[in-house]
Amino acid sequence: MDAVQPVERSPLQLTLRLTWPFIAMVLVLAASATTSFYMLSTVRAFVAGESLWTKGQKDAIYYLSQYAANGSPQAFERFTQALDVPLGDRAARLALQPGQVQVDLAREGFMRGGNHPDDIDNLIWLLRYFHHFDIVQRPMEHWLVGDEYINALRDLSHEIRHETTTGEVDDITRAHWQATIRDINAGVTPAALGFSEALGDSSRRLVAMLMWANGGMALVLILLTLWHTRTLLAQRRRVEEALSAEREQARITLTAIGDAVVTTNVNGEVVYMNPAAERLLAHAALDATGMPLAEVLKLDGEGGRPLAVDALVGQILLHKAGSTPAPVPAGASDYSIRTIVRPDQTVVPVKRVGTALRWQLELHSAGGVTRGATGDFALIQRLLEPVDHLHILYSCGVGDPDPADLPSRLLALTRGPQDTVEILLHDYLLISPSYTLLDSSGCYRGVPDASSPDRAHQHRLPAGAMLSLARWQAHWRSLVVKAAAITAFSDSSADVFIRAYPEAAGRLRVRPHRMLIDLPQMTAPARAKSPVIGILGNIGQQKGAGVLRDLSRMLDRTGDAALVVLGQIDPMYVLGASAQVHGSYLRRDIPALAARYGITDWLIPSIWPETFSYTTHEAIATGLP
Repeated sequence: MDAVQPVERSPLQLTLRLTWPFIAMVLVLAASATTSFYMLSTVRAFVAGESLWTKGQKDAIYYLSQYAANGSPQAFERFTQALDVPLGDRAARLALQPGQVQVDLAREGFMRGGNHPDDIDNLIWLLRYFHHFDIVQRPMEHWLVGDEYINALRDLSHEIRHETTTGEVDDITRAHWQATIRDINAGVTPAALGFSEALGDSSRRLVAMLMWANGGMALVLILLTLWHTRTLLAQRRRVEEALSAEREQARITLTAIGDAVVTTNVNGEVVYMNPAAERLLAHAALDATGMPLAEVLKLDGEGGRPLAVDALVGQILLHKAGSTPAPVPAGASDYSIRTIVRPDQTVVPVKRVGTALRWQLELHSAGGVTRGATGDFALIQRLLEPVDHLHILYSCGVGDPDPADLPSRLLALTRGPQDTVEILLHDYLLISPSYTLLDSSGCYRGVPDASSPDRAHQHRLPAGAMLSLARWQAHWRSLVVKAAAITAFSDSSADVFIRAYPEAAGRLRVRPHRMLIDLPQMTAPARAKSPVIGILGNIGQQKGAGVLRDLSRMLDRTGDAALVVLGQIDPMYVLGASAQVHGSYLRRDIPALAARYGITDWLIPSIWPETFSYTTHEAIATGLP
């Protein structure tokens, strides 16, 4: 019958098994609080928008009344500006009607309405997804009534404008206009008050709902906490009972075996000795309990002086440095013999029997290439000692488990002026841990200042501490100062590097890469109704995948151009339906592929300051714009 083996779990699995309810509680509370804050912020934005709407229509009535009275162009201009606020809000509301949502038009309308840019997305979210809820429907009803009066006011302004600009206006006509404006004001005022009151009521109802929701959530979490705590206590009780039974079984086992066993507490004091240990050490277990281990267990050659616990354990496991090792019996790979001195000065001999690499090295010779790997950097140094002159070439450190340690390691290989260092700028790792210089929002904002607090420009060391950008550059500056030559592959990357390390200007040279293949110039195809924009290469975040995603979706709506990617794109960025992705290609096939898809123009969407761009040179070589 096969024995059932216990399932081994990692420390992380065990931790999650115990703490998952509490993690879930924290996440639920955080989600609840975030949702509550967002809802309250959205209602606040709606209230602020209503205030701007009301002020706009009141100002419009006032300035139109002035214009009707005296025909002042300045009054009409101010009327137009004031009326644009409620008209903008109306346009935004119409753009968010179900079945014909146009978010861009809604955003533009709310901007015309004077709403703060940070509030616009909240307003769009509220009107788009909660328009059928009562807390939104009731204010909307008053808003619609108010918009009817706004339309009447706009129509009246057209009449007044036409009559004022085409001829003389008599007093009777002006009096009629003033009376109409008063009627509109009398009608829109209750609508505005109703709008405001309905919003206030909706705000209060929402606060009450959120309070009840959060209270209910808190009650559920309390019950879950009580349940989980009760479960843990019951589990602890079962574990304690099992441990007690295990200890009793272990005591029985240790009493029966012939090997001597001594256990101590954290202070090195004896807490248990089995009968075999009593016989071996000539100490009664009762008398030895509480004594320091060094007084119970003495090794020959110590002169009777007790040792500290760590030193005593070291003496047991390893013979003293410099002493002559005892003969090693056949078959033992590591063997040491010690002598225990008992209280009666008799001695007993005892014995002990014992039984992903970071650095790679290549040796190129006439006989071929010999490769090896090791995690011991000192071994690398010893292997290089016979070499008279070393030329240490830094090419790329991206992906190293501890890149901040690389400069000191490379400098440790230099032994004097005969050894030289050269740096190749294939990326910007020497400037920032973000080797593309993109910040945490995925944007390039120039060479980061050494005091930048952006997390993308900071580095977490293997021990867990965070390394600031200033300290990062201090590590790499030592290598930059030592380098006899620094090679950049474009003028722009050289300028970027000099901004971070101006002291390197005199040793920096620009040496562009050679083209991998010569491409023939193409004849631009006849212009079709709309251009076909081509993109070369494999496109990830820094290569502009986000730019292509947004551009392709815009072109889906406008149809102004077609988009073709000759290469692959990061699957995290889904292009619009009209965009085409060819996939992998051979460089020599670029002209044929461009002709096949009818490409008329090239686009380089990269968002980082590339050190060198083969695809840009290839696109230029085709002769297409």
